[in-house]
Amino acid sequence: MMTSSRPYMLRAIYQWIVDNDHVPHLMVNALHPEVVVPHDFAKDGQIVLNIAPSAVRYLELENPHVSFEARFGGVPMQIYVPMAAVMGIVDRDSGQGLMFPDEGEEADYGEALSGRGGSGRPTLRAVGGKDDAGSDAESATHDDDEDGDDDPPPRKPGLRIVK
Repeated sequence: MMTSSRPYMLRAIYQWIVDNDHVPHLMVNALHPEVVVPHDFAKDGQIVLNIAPSAVRYLELENPHVSFEARFGGVPMQIYVPMAAVMGIVDRDSGQGLMFPDEGEEADYGEALSGRGGSGRPTLRAVGGKDDAGSDAESATHDDDEDGDDDPPPRKPGLRIVK
């Protein structure tokens, strides 16, 4: 069995954001039992952490975890986030980034990387934003079944690109 690609993708997107002189924000499931974060700053069970080089010290983006030291309300704190609690990484400046599947969906992660759903055809899903008509885009899939069926294919969990 292959190791999870989550830490590798996290490091790649982090480096891309930093290389462009932008600010990476790490989205974390603050309810995960092993997470060590300032829970007073969490909202709805989630916390967004600025992990820019200028905002943290001793940043480690390791395969099993993310850890660093940061100040919250002027008080230094050691942060520890197991990789399973990392929900995504986003560029604060552009809004682009990568959201990861829930830990329970990790088995389909490799399939998600290939960009193919269960049908073997590529699928596209919009996350937030506006569609061409100006309305909120919930999802977009392309389904050109031969039988003329207009129902979208069943959704598979996977990576979501956030813009």
